[in-house]
Amino acid sequence: MPLLRVIVGADQGKTVLVDDQPVTIGRSTDCGLQMTDEHVSHIHAVIEPFEQGYRVRDLESSPGTSVNGRKITDYNLVFGDIIKVGASLVLFGSGTSTALSGTIGHAETHLPGEQDLPEPPD
Repeated sequence: MPLLRVIVGADQGKTVLVDDQPVTIGRSTDCGLQMTDEHVSHIHAVIEPFEQGYRVRDLESSPGTSVNGRKITDYNLVFGDIIKVGASLVLFGSGTSTALSGTIGHAETHLPGEQDLPEPPD
């Protein structure tokens, strides 16, 4: 079963399972993954199922959402993707194959920064 695990940030270690219902990410108490990171919007993004798997959509947050270092508005996820919301990194993984966050390494130093990536083609 898919899961979201905060691997860097104020909520490091927090984990929620993703099923056939959308999971919102944000500071609101109504969010499925409630964050305390002050850089995360009240309702920042949503992970939702669709025909081919799961996707993340930014909900017009002021800081935006990135996946694997690229700013997105809508992105089809695969296990191992790293979602950046605010100053936090969230791993999209499998409950059966995702390692504990301590074995992932130091994601904050191993992920490319947005400035290091080429602009996507038009």
